[in-house]
Amino acid sequence: NTYAYNQFGPGYAGITAKVGARANVHLPPAHAQLNLQTGTYQLLLHSVNGHVAQLQIVLTP
Repeated sequence: NTYAYNQFGPGYAGITAKVGARANVHLPPAHAQLNLQTGTYQLLLHSVNGHVAQLQIVLTP
């Protein structure tokens, strides 16, 4: 696997590995007439184990 987060090493009873996942998420508008103004927004993604990823989104005209 070519992803940098997949790291293998010696473990208590063999080989251990930290693994992860990758996904594409498509978020459709809540309704057809949704009109967001141009500007900067933040997207917060919360994982099931409590990690938070914060992304900045800039909408331009």
